[in-house]
Amino acid sequence: MIVSFFFQAIGMNNQAVKSAELKNYENEILILRDEVSALNFSVSKASNLTYIESRALDLGFVKSSFDIKVINKNLSYNSNQ
Repeated sequence: MIVSFFFQAIGMNNQAVKSAELKNYENEILILRDEVSALNFSVSKASNLTYIESRALDLGFVKSSFDIKVINKNLSYNSNQ
């Protein structure tokens, strides 16, 4: 009976340790989910065209007042490709 109690105490200690580790992992998962959510928000904010335009203006870019002309591939300098 004493031996059984001893093994039961060891088993319960192992389960307590595993339970604490599991709780730590659950907390890490919650933190990582929050970080992913914050990163997704940053990506959506950074991909917003209004934000991109205002950031470009802050960096010194100016709006184009004319259309950009495209050079025909046949007229390019290296036409071997």
